[in-house]
Order: sequence, then structure tokens, then C-alpha cells
Amino acid sequence: MQDFNFRILLTGLRTLLWLGAFFVFCFVLSRILFAQEILTFDFDSPNSLKNGLTHPKTLNEFVPDDSGKISQNDALLIHGAVSDEFHTARVRVVVRDGSLPSDLFVSTRRSFLSFLSPVSEEYAPFSNGSLVKFDGGYFLFSDGILYPFDSLSTVLSFGYGEDSFLSVSDIDLMSFVYGTKITSQNGYVSGMHLFDGQTYYRVGKNGDLIPYVSEQAYRSHFSNDVSLVVTFDDLKDRVVSPILLGFSNGTLLSYGISAFVTENNILHPINNPITFSSMGYSFDNLLSASGEDVGIYDRTRLFTLSSPHPSGTVFYTNDTDEYFLFSENTLFPLTTSAAQTYLSERDPITVSSDGLNVFSSCDLEKDLFSFVTRSYSCDVPLVPLSDFLGNTYQFTFFSQADVSLSHMKVSFSRDTSWENAREALGDIYERVLLRFGFGDSV
Repeated sequence: MQDFNFRILLTGLRTLLWLGAFFVFCFVLSRILFAQEILTFDFDSPNSLKNGLTHPKTLNEFVPDDSGKISQNDALLIHGAVSDEFHTARVRVVVRDGSLPSDLFVSTRRSFLSFLSPVSEEYAPFSNGSLVKFDGGYFLFSDGILYPFDSLSTVLSFGYGEDSFLSVSDIDLMSFVYGTKITSQNGYVSGMHLFDGQTYYRVGKNGDLIPYVSEQAYRSHFSNDVSLVVTFDDLKDRVVSPILLGFSNGTLLSYGISAFVTENNILHPINNPITFSSMGYSFDNLLSASGEDVGIYDRTRLFTLSSPHPSGTVFYTNDTDEYFLFSENTLFPLTTSAAQTYLSERDPITVSSDGLNVFSSCDLEKDLFSFVTRSYSCDVPLVPLSDFLGNTYQFTFFSQADVSLSHMKVSFSRDTSWENAREALGDIYERVLLRFGFGDSV
């Protein structure tokens, strides 16, 4: 009898263990298939590395503001970058003592962080050193000034071919400052490019020669060949600068097992393939760099999902067929011709212009125990934003009365359904391919 009872007890324990293991398996599987991502920001510790929400700003002036204050005359912007597709964002804020929110409201839109920047009324110029032609005129663009050649014979006397000049329209030339005419007596002027058979040079403002670190670096700047072939005797009286010119801003480089993106004299190391893909980059645009190529740059902290694209990045809107140059936290419109002068060795980052004008929103309501936590929350539907390209959600907070926040949390989640489970499995498969270098940008 005792043995019988023991066997029943043992069977019961085994059944409980199997059921426990099954429920644990189901829980882990659900967390994988219906993933959640939680991003927070502590306004009492705005410089904490734990803050996953980034770049808090005021709406009216678009200047950094990590105080947590929302004015009835202004709003607070904050950004959350994710690599997955989600269906809902639960927004929860905690207000400081003494604050009395009135009609607290949050609105959300989706794009890339840099493409959410202010747009300038001024058009971006051609890239520095570009050669362009229009209606029989030939021009050199150098340091913000468009220098006309006085005649075609002057162009030919320097050794240029007509195919060295990019054809543009009158619209491309309407906003430039014009410099003095280039004549055959000028010699090589600032902004011209020379090639002595081994090294490419840019002529500096003082007539000195500034060498490119490699031919590949030179070609990252120009879609057509703008250099003049010269001899040693042509250059023997000129001073060669010890400074080396690198790749154009926004160029993607691979060195060893690492990938980088360039910005001025800095290399940004990209932290993983998921970030690379989520930022809209293509592995086809990676240039294999040498030790000398990367050696001229300073290294900076990791380039992550929440990083802005570097200055020099070109965006292309697939719904309105427009180009924009991101520079110094501002978007500058580009004509199609001007855009080509920046896209020698890379494609633009494709974005959705309509994504800037479509918002999803909700009213923040007091939580059940808000008398203890002073918290307010609501669910923002993200499905209306799912067709737009970009890895960043911009949350804009409005209030009818001045309010001060101490903490913020955004919980991204997926809806539970068989269709979403299949999509999640597809995403997992693509990420495995990315990790092993078989994927491409999304």
C-alpha cells in the first residue's frame, strides 16, 4: 500500500514537473514571438546610461531640454529607437510633487531620428570640388562659391573633358554666390583636383596640395572624374600638406570584422548588424578599407540604434521623390543633380515623407494607484504608422497646464495572434542571417 501511494505521489510530481516545464516553455516562446521592449528616461538623472529614451527637446525651439517640464505654451519631444515592429506603445509618466496635469496628451510619429530634424528653407549646394555645366557655361564649385570658367577653350586648356562636368539645370544654380572667372592664366585654383599618376590632390586655398589618403577615398566624393592628370614637374614648386583627406561624410567602411560610418575626421563604429540594417544602410555600400584609410580618423563611441545619422547623410523620400542632406542637425533640400554629387559610392537612406505628417495619439489618464505613484498612462496604437520607414518613434507631450515629469517609460509590445507569430518567426530568421552576414538592409 505504501509503495502504491509512493508511486502515485511520484507520478503526480513528474506530472507537475512536466506541466511546469511546459508552461515555462510557453512563456519563453511567447516572450520571443511577442517580444516587448521597454525604454525609460529618468529626468532626475538625465545623463544616466540606463536612459533608453533619448534626445528630449522642446517643440517650439527644438532645443535640448532634459528638465521634464511641459509648458502649456510648449511641448516636450522625446525619442525611442527600436529594431522590431511593434503594434502598441504603452506610455507611462510620473509627475513631480506639486504638478497638476490638465488634459495630458501624447502624439507619436515614426521616421529616422535625423529625418525628424528641422528643414531649412535654403537648398544644399553641390559637394565641394564639383564641376557642373549649364547652357554652355562651365563652373567649379569650391568652398561655397561657384566659379565660372571664362570659356570652353579655357576648360580644354586645363585638360578637362566635357564629361568631367555634370549637367545641371537653372534651378540648380539659382541660389549660389558667384566668384571671379577662371581664366587660362590662373593656373590651378583652389578646389581643383589633380592626379600625378600615384596620388590624388585637392588644391588648397593657399595653392598647396592636400593629398587624399587613397584613390578609394577620393572616389567616394565624386560620381564623375573631376581630376586633372599632371606631371611631377607641374607640381614640383607646390607645397604638399601633411594633412590627408579621407572619405566623404556618411561613407560606410569595413575594416577587419568591424563596420564604420565616417563624419568629418571621426569614425563611428557600428555596434552590430541589427543596427546597421535598422538605420537603412545596405551591405552593398560597404567599402573595404585599409589600415591607412582608417588610421587618419579618430574613433568615437559606438554608433547605436538611438544615434542620429552623421552629417553628410543623404535621404531620399520614396513617396515624393525628393532628396535632403542632413548636416549640423538640419535637413537641407537637395536638387536631384546636387544629390548625385554626394552619392558616388553609396545609396541614399530611403524614408517616407508622409511619415512626418501621420500621427497616432492617446490621452494620458491617472493610473489606478496614482495617489501613490502620481502616474498617468495610455496606449498609443502603432499600426497606423507601420507603413512608414524608420526605426525611431517621436513622442510629443502636450498639457493644458504647466507640468513637470520625473520619470517616463514606454513599453513596446506586439499583439498576440497566429499571424504575428509567423511574422515574428520571419523576423528571427532574418536576424540570424544578419548575424552571420547574409542579410541586407530592410
